[in-house]
Amino acid sequence: MTLYTSSHDPQGASACDAACAVTWHPLLLSSGGATLQAGIGGRLGTARRDDGDLQITYNGSPLYLYTGDRVPGDTRGQGMDGIWFAAIPLPPP
Repeated sequence: MTLYTSSHDPQGASACDAACAVTWHPLLLSSGGATLQAGIGGRLGTARRDDGDLQITYNGSPLYLYTGDRVPGDTRGQGMDGIWFAAIPLPPP
């Protein structure tokens, strides 16, 4: 599924909680560590949310899934409200 970032998030933290997180599900780390697929540049990390969960970040930006996307490849959240944008992977170094 398409991953999104929000321009309202400060670097390394999420501003999306409560009602926002019902529509824009934070990509959470359940256990272990997050790794990038081969051939994708950039870096994955985590940010601790106010509820204590660890949200996965890409180059410091928290990642989200949009509930309006139904099948892989959907990008219905792209540009929504002028703040939500599909995460663009960087080329490998």
